[in-house]
Amino acid sequence: MSYAVCLAALLLLSAAVCGCVSGSGKATDTGTDKVTDKGNVVSPGDGGGKGDAKVTDIGAIVVERSGIIKIPAFEINPEDVICENIISPSILIDDGLYPMIDFEMSFITVSPNHETPLHLLKDTCESIYITSGTADMLINDRLMTADAGTLVYVPMNTPMSVRNNGTGDLKYISITNPPYDPANEILENNSEYGILRLKSENATAFIIDDIKQDTFFSDVSVRNLINPAILKEYNQNYTIGCGIAYVTIPKGSGTDPHVIEGTTEVDQILKGKGEIVVNSKIMSFKEGDTVYIQSGAHQGVTNTGSEDLIFLAVTYPPYDPSADSSVKRD
Repeated sequence: MSYAVCLAALLLLSAAVCGCVSGSGKATDTGTDKVTDKGNVVSPGDGGGKGDAKVTDIGAIVVERSGIIKIPAFEINPEDVICENIISPSILIDDGLYPMIDFEMSFITVSPNHETPLHLLKDTCESIYITSGTADMLINDRLMTADAGTLVYVPMNTPMSVRNNGTGDLKYISITNPPYDPANEILENNSEYGILRLKSENATAFIIDDIKQDTFFSDVSVRNLINPAILKEYNQNYTIGCGIAYVTIPKGSGTDPHVIEGTTEVDQILKGKGEIVVNSKIMSFKEGDTVYIQSGAHQGVTNTGSEDLIFLAVTYPPYDPSADSSVKRD
């Protein structure tokens, strides 16, 4: 698992460097006059396009998977590791939004019988969620294997490499906190590599089915995978500035309208489809899409599909029940 984490981190880093952003107008805001069922904005006066972002009432955007640019993640074997940068502070700024997150998220694809070079991320931790395939990961000279449904946390300054020994593509989601900075991607031949490695730690794997499931609202299940408190149970030196949860909403169900003060949420849709109502605006999403919900927005999510709606919810700062209007208090 640790090996996969490494790859995701590097890929994410590379994505930021290469400027992999959505240039198709698919990242749309709810501050415009009309949002279509695809998440594309139609503004009066221009017949289409993104419209002007309004920081005060933006509420949310939906980034469609089809609008994300694919780029090589490494100069070494550039065709064998591909990155699709989804969300980062710089991407939000490019879309005219105020960035309310301090992490970056990317899709990573490694072709069969290929791997990432050994590297580390200086002062940046990475969380990798495997969506398909099996990752053979070398992290701090420790060999790990991570299958689909596993999230691997790689601490700051930890050497890592990820290899795909399978017959199909290895795919995973990489979340780096703080966001990837190309200057902080250190390869083995860099003079800083040995010095930084002295501060490294071992990776930790979290298998979804092994995580305790909590129930929110009537039947929405949430598995908290990573947050600062969880990591400290494993190692006092581990740190992360965001929270990551695995959320399941059954067919025909949804969340009650609620507000989470002071916390911005990014939902990566793993399965199914649904609608989100944010500040009285309705937006549709489907598998592969990414939903960005600003702090303090009035929100509610409904499963509109014929199967479970499943997504990763990344919160910054980490989710705190005391800031959620939907949590009952004595």
